[in-house]
Amino acid sequence: MTLPVLTRIKQALGLAAPMLLACSFSGAADAQTTLTTELVANGFVKPVEAIGNPDGRIFVVEQNSGLIRIIGPAGGVLATPFLNIKSKIKSSGNEEGLLGLAFHPDYENNGYFYVNYTASSPNRTVVERYSVSATDKNIADAGSGSQVIAFNQPYSNHNGGCLRFGSDGYLYIGTGDGGSANDPQCNAQNPASFLGKMLRLDVDSGVPYAIPPSNPFLSTPGYLPEIWAIGLRNPWRFGFDTLNGDMYIGDVGQSTREEVNVVGPGNGGFNFGWKIMEGINCFQTGACPTGSFPPCNNPALTLPATDYGHSSPFGGPCSISGGEVSRDCSIPGFFGTYYYADYCSDQIFSFEYAGGVVTNHVQRTAELAPGGGLSISSITSFGVDGDGAVLIVDQGGEIFRIIAASQPALADCDGNGKDDTCEITMQPTLDLNSNGILDSCEACGFGTYGVGASPVNYMTLAGAGGTGLGGVAQFVTTGVVTGPVFDFVSLAQASTPVVGGVGLVNLGLVILTGVAPASGGTAVYNAPIPTDPTLAGLAVYIQSAAPDSGQPGGWGLSNGLQLTLCP
Repeated sequence: MTLPVLTRIKQALGLAAPMLLACSFSGAADAQTTLTTELVANGFVKPVEAIGNPDGRIFVVEQNSGLIRIIGPAGGVLATPFLNIKSKIKSSGNEEGLLGLAFHPDYENNGYFYVNYTASSPNRTVVERYSVSATDKNIADAGSGSQVIAFNQPYSNHNGGCLRFGSDGYLYIGTGDGGSANDPQCNAQNPASFLGKMLRLDVDSGVPYAIPPSNPFLSTPGYLPEIWAIGLRNPWRFGFDTLNGDMYIGDVGQSTREEVNVVGPGNGGFNFGWKIMEGINCFQTGACPTGSFPPCNNPALTLPATDYGHSSPFGGPCSISGGEVSRDCSIPGFFGTYYYADYCSDQIFSFEYAGGVVTNHVQRTAELAPGGGLSISSITSFGVDGDGAVLIVDQGGEIFRIIAASQPALADCDGNGKDDTCEITMQPTLDLNSNGILDSCEACGFGTYGVGASPVNYMTLAGAGGTGLGGVAQFVTTGVVTGPVFDFVSLAQASTPVVGGVGLVNLGLVILTGVAPASGGTAVYNAPIPTDPTLAGLAVYIQSAAPDSGQPGGWGLSNGLQLTLCP
């Protein structure tokens, strides 16, 4: 009895597993789209950081005032600072003050953020953790500061100051070589010094931190275990590609070369070469102990992805301000483009990086000029807003955003101004059924199919717990995505079997269940769909049948109910 029903249900459902669309996205510089910048906010005092939050806020770090201020989602600057640590910082030197900010990856739940500043007595770098207020998300708890790490600074310059969380969840801290000029103490190549390094700490295990077990020098005699990489001069700004975890380091040069180092996510152990080399040029190592470092151009040194000279055709550069990678889905043609600048020449550059190769390396200064009487000068930093757009910070107190000069053509089903495939690339959970369409753009809920059941309305299905009872069956859902159960209730005479079929077309799966109701004409049975969150967006077809000798094949089919599982 069951086989003919299964056959008819399959035929009625037209079951055939469709080919799922493969979704991938790779941005490349778009010759058809030109860029410009828009002013986000101004009036800041020597800003050096701008970090976006997914809720639309942007946090701006002021170097000398010791303030962190907030640009609201609508663009205005909030009157009350998020944090004020003016009393803690030393800012008398040009490269001293409040220098860096990083939010914990789980900030939305634990409220932790980290700052990097210089202090006095003795002159030192301090990294502290703070918490947001328990009652106001726009104000930090100023009394919650606790020291994570501190180390002395012999001079006032080359303090680094940038700190970021990597995709591994660890806190990375860039440190300068200690200052003066030419690294007179040879700190960058000294494994027993925190200076001229990239440090990596586990701030979630241990107080105030633990050493990540994969730190490259953990078991190497003579090396501080916090060190992840050595040989940096002054990594004023570095950042991580939010898609693939690559690290981009803008390392300020001495007198001839500025460089960008790019390394993939991993276990570190790099020697970026200072002061054996400055960019791609050999330098001098007079103050360094003989034999304590590899020679110039040795394979043990990690050369920059790109560098430029102070007398290059770009004209007048002298100090790199490391930047950020764009993952802005509103300008998908520049998806994956890295932007950086030179502080002295006010010039902005960009390139793309893949497989160890730099491409499309161009100057964009004129293209990104904001116009309207505004200008971008003395660029201290870049940031990323909550939508992945790149921000430019200039020392004059302005925050700009890189945007398209005119809206490019987008595949944008939900009208949010972002390319759909780009959005799915950045957040795959937006397309749980992996068909290349945003789940939010797929109609979900109940519909009908198979109009003309035999006989018409012989069996009717009511959806989602509805009370519209048909001839002999009612359809009820007790869940949607995580383990939905479809209940078929027979209201027919006692001993009249009802067979329920549930078909997941995308999976080529049919679940068939049958029951003979007990005396009184009522029975309930379940046809469960497997528990799997990736079922969101799938089409499910439900149909029931009961024996009827007057119908072809001896079975009467219900009307069909189609359910597309909502995300």
